[in-house]
Amino acid sequence: MVDHVATTTLGLIKAEIMKLRGSLVVWLSVAVPGLVLLLGLLALLNDATQAEMFMIGTASLWAYAMLPLGTMALTVVLAQIEHGARAWDPLLSLPGTRRRIFIIKLTAAALVLGLWTLTLGIGVTILATIFDVRVPPELLSMLPGGSYEAILARMWGASLFMLVVQYGLALYFRSFVPPLLFGVGGIIFAVGATSTKWGIYFPWLLPTNQLASEHARADFALWLGLGGAVVCAAILQWLMARREW
Repeated sequence: MVDHVATTTLGLIKAEIMKLRGSLVVWLSVAVPGLVLLLGLLALLNDATQAEMFMIGTASLWAYAMLPLGTMALTVVLAQIEHGARAWDPLLSLPGTRRRIFIIKLTAAALVLGLWTLTLGIGVTILATIFDVRVPPELLSMLPGGSYEAILARMWGASLFMLVVQYGLALYFRSFVPPLLFGVGGIIFAVGATSTKWGIYFPWLLPTNQLASEHARADFALWLGLGGAVVCAAILQWLMARREW
């Protein structure tokens, strides 16, 4: 007899949370923001004269390197939970699951990414308090949001486009190799595209653009990240719901 409680949206969300608790996502949640905080701490201990750039430096490292790398690792790990256990058949056989499950998975991944960003923000604030570090007001006034917390929040929003693209590939391919290659390629390509006029359209660079001194550029990157995520998520749900596993 089918358990209809398990097929409700709330039931599916609870199931996703249980999967996260027993996976490598827990270790990723410690390692990804933790590495940025560790490097920031070492920088503070090594050169106190550059302390005023500590907070912006950690935000730059987060947007440019650890956020894309962490997103790639997160999406691969989450997808392999289903692929590795061959769990798609019993999961998708539940009534109504196909209409919602992929959006729910994307939402869970976005929340994990948000948790990482929150952890980084709290950690940086604690270190800044201990070492009495503040972002120069003239520098903050040049950046969108006007505060360190707002910058990190905007980076999270801008990264959702990249998250959906990466997760879509990780869900589509049973092997972890294609999404890993695509993710690494995206990060490498982003290095070369940073200073070009096309960089503002590249999903891997949208978080970095939140540090742009031109507020219009940062705002465009943020809305592209949010809008692209919504459109791609709808397409992903439509395509994956019709795929035979």
